[in-house]
Amino acid sequence: MQHETKMPLLAKTISSEKITAKVTPNELIPALNQYAKQIKVLSLDCFDTIIWRRTSEPADVFYDMQQRPVFQERGFSAIMRTRGEQLAYQVNSIKSLSNQATLKQIYQTCFPNENDEQIKLFMEEEMAAEIEALFSYPPVIELIRAAHAENIKIIIVSDTYFEESQLRTLLKCKLPADVMAMISQIFCSCEHGKSKTFGLFKNVIDKLHLPAHSILHIGDNVIADFEAPQKFNINAFHLTHQTDELAEIHRMQDVAVSFLDSTLRSTRALCKPFRGLFSTDMHNVTPEKLLGYVSMGPIMHAFARFIVAEYTSLQCANKRPKLLFLMRDAWLPFLATETLMHKSIGTCTYLSRFSAYAASFRQESDVTRYLSSNLDSLRFKEMCSQLLLPEDTTRLILKKLENSISPALDFRRMIYQKHILDVIFNQSKAYFLRLKKYLEKEVDLSAEDTLLFVDLGYTGTAEVLLAPIFKNELNVNVTGCYLIGLRTPETPDWKNTRNSLFSPTHYDDKALSLLVTHIAVIEQLCTSNESSVVDYDENGSPIFTGINLTEEQHKKLDLIQNECLRFVRDAEKYLDATHMHINREILRDNAASNLARLIFFLTKPELNYLAEFNHEVNLGTEDILPLIDVKKGVDNLHRRGWLYSLKENNKNKRMNYPAELRSHSIELVINLMAQHRFDYKLSLRDISHTIEKLSCVALVGDQLLQFNAEAYATYDGYFSALVPVVTQATEIGVQFGRNYQWVEIESTTLIAISHLNKEGEIDHTQDVSQNMTVNRMSYKNNGFFECEHESAMLVFVPSAEHKDTNRILRIVYRPTF
Repeated sequence: MQHETKMPLLAKTISSEKITAKVTPNELIPALNQYAKQIKVLSLDCFDTIIWRRTSEPADVFYDMQQRPVFQERGFSAIMRTRGEQLAYQVNSIKSLSNQATLKQIYQTCFPNENDEQIKLFMEEEMAAEIEALFSYPPVIELIRAAHAENIKIIIVSDTYFEESQLRTLLKCKLPADVMAMISQIFCSCEHGKSKTFGLFKNVIDKLHLPAHSILHIGDNVIADFEAPQKFNINAFHLTHQTDELAEIHRMQDVAVSFLDSTLRSTRALCKPFRGLFSTDMHNVTPEKLLGYVSMGPIMHAFARFIVAEYTSLQCANKRPKLLFLMRDAWLPFLATETLMHKSIGTCTYLSRFSAYAASFRQESDVTRYLSSNLDSLRFKEMCSQLLLPEDTTRLILKKLENSISPALDFRRMIYQKHILDVIFNQSKAYFLRLKKYLEKEVDLSAEDTLLFVDLGYTGTAEVLLAPIFKNELNVNVTGCYLIGLRTPETPDWKNTRNSLFSPTHYDDKALSLLVTHIAVIEQLCTSNESSVVDYDENGSPIFTGINLTEEQHKKLDLIQNECLRFVRDAEKYLDATHMHINREILRDNAASNLARLIFFLTKPELNYLAEFNHEVNLGTEDILPLIDVKKGVDNLHRRGWLYSLKENNKNKRMNYPAELRSHSIELVINLMAQHRFDYKLSLRDISHTIEKLSCVALVGDQLLQFNAEAYATYDGYFSALVPVVTQATEIGVQFGRNYQWVEIESTTLIAISHLNKEGEIDHTQDVSQNMTVNRMSYKNNGFFECEHESAMLVFVPSAEHKDTNRILRIVYRPTF
């Protein structure tokens, strides 16, 4: 029997004005008050009204149930259980003209040769699985108590395969004893041979011997619990659990998490323990609530619990942990942990990747490690800054590189000069001493301490770089506590040096990579309203960059983060009130579904809200990149198709391509996820069998050469035609008139073949629209042309610098008819 804990989430102060047909959980008591003086019976649906399952769908219980020994021995699966139920209903509809079946009949259908004792054992195991998954729903518990106080009789009317005795067993295990005693009668559809939709309420009226208008029924199914009782003149309200926005988010969570974990809905249930909590907070659904309360809230709640568990474990092992939240990305985890514990148990620490690198150069291999990841960028000024070279040395190096034929090679040679390396090593040691002084002030650092770095992850650069320095020079241990931890060449000993909420212990490498590739949206929602640290003064005070994001972005961010923290508070109260059985794995699964959904399936209100957000790259640069640019995204889709549309140079990159794709089509996002997750290889020709052959001509001297070009379908009806630039041609014509009557020309560009469909393509692309003319094509408006004759063509007249066989002409067009 459950002991009831009052849950302060049901607002009893809602106006008692006339409630409409739909009621939210917060409107249940006002709805009852509306009829309290004229009814004698309150009729309630059972599942998803009085008691809820912690799972996403009812059938999810079967995935946990199938792991029980009695089912494992028989090779029984969740799919068999679901299909057995369907078959039992079909058999009964033929044999007895009933659209219902009992649990016993379902198992007799699944196991036609088993005796009654074995069938009973199967049913008992399913009942046990249901009991583990079920919990009572606080707003309806309050409703029952309120009705009982008004001397209103409480009954349950349920569409279910459970018989009354079985349903009473489930309710007795989950309802407070006083509430269970208030329920006088239970009507189960399987015992009456008819569902609510097909006449069960007539049986209810007959059994009660009361007029229909003296009954009020409330349930969550609009047809079974609202329309059906009204046919018999029973008063009814439809209990709504979620808005359209929340319903979309729940669907997208199920889609997104299926890419991460193949065991979900295969060997175990997909749980959503906070569905009931969200249903109690349905008013005023704003973008910041969707982003903060509904999405980031469960992620940070699970992460905060994980952080506390890791910290407590180190304490119990006498490791003398000092909890350091690395600013700026660990700002929201810090707030969430503080909210969870009702106090601060760690310190916000200004320690960036830039400062970690700067403090870590001790030998040539350390410099090599840094250059191997950054030399290809050719950003020599920024690299000199990271290597802590003085300004005059940096100017000298940059001057020598101005006329270099091989700047990367020359830069490397200069850096590896002994006197330059000596400067780097000396500067780095001095930098580390300033960092040490900073930490001594902040966390009272001393030998044999363990610094627990908290961050989003993923390689854990600060931990990887600084752990050996702290150990060798200060006898201080460093370990990591991350949201996501990757298994990389830099972290061969990851099992012993860090723990992560999402780690290779729980997910395979490709699944983790799927999350990290487009993680910037999560980083932006976690960050603090401060610049990044680049150094520390001689007193150990941090020195910051001058880069700041817009005030408007920070205002929005504050609203989102406040909603996230409100969820952390409410989640703890909710779990306490429902007595739900929940473990770390369930919290992790739920957080994963929210994390993947937020990265790949933003809703339209969320996308619009984040549209102006920017992302600061850091690492000693002043780069600020937009999070989302839907216009650029669709232009790339038209020109390059989804396979290559995300390959951009650093200058043109955005940080959340999935949101751009989602704004156009869910299929594009699913394609992106599948390609990341399964790492399959495709070529442009594989994308579609729709390939147009275009007749082309090239005028070379007084000769007219004929050849064909192929145009590949890209997106939204557009094609990308790749036309070879014929040597010595003075004109190259594409005969659109042979294929189309009307055509829209989106763009005409000349591209270096070696960079076609690669990240640097835009740097080697030239707009040649001024070099285009038409023959027997008339321009109408907005890029549309009418082909007046079969010979109508678009003509490219190359300039002298265009006559390069290493380039190709790309014409992006859309035929209209």
